[in-house]
Amino acid sequence: MKITFHNHKDSLPFQRLYGPLEGTVSSISYDSRNARKNTAFFCLRGTNCDGHLFIKGAIDNGASLIVGEDEEILRHFSYQYDHITFLSVEDSKKAMGLFSSYFYHHADQALTTVGVTGTNGKTTVTAYVRSLLNGVRMRTGSIETAGIWDHEKELNFTHTTHTTPEAPDTFMKLFLTLFKKG
Repeated sequence: MKITFHNHKDSLPFQRLYGPLEGTVSSISYDSRNARKNTAFFCLRGTNCDGHLFIKGAIDNGASLIVGEDEEILRHFSYQYDHITFLSVEDSKKAMGLFSSYFYHHADQALTTVGVTGTNGKTTVTAYVRSLLNGVRMRTGSIETAGIWDHEKELNFTHTTHTTPEAPDTFMKLFLTLFKKG
């Protein structure tokens, strides 16, 4: 997907841009090991790690867009890699979610979603609701610890370690898949 970044500030709200104003993005990742040619790499800060530490690895693997919160680090890398676009954002995780929605054609906005929270029983409740809705011929999809399902069968999606996957991992891609299935 070819992107002129200034034309898409609603789907990728950035404070500062370093490098080319236009670029190509063919995938999204927050794990530098999964970056490939034309990946948009998002530097997420977690409890134990800071994604900004993995910018070089993402670039070495082919990332064409780097999005992060630490403007000083981004500016530093932009001097070394002037062919790559670096975007400084206020919140990398929020920016990743917005961009993932845009990248997957806003399929998430076309679907009705239901969330199940709690300490125990989420998988059981989710399976029950899915079964009830399927029983009245409403096509469903569910993301749960036991797997990812459409209205017919378990889907072959890479499952992350989290019960709820990050936006580009599965979430937005799954929404697009479910939307296309009707």
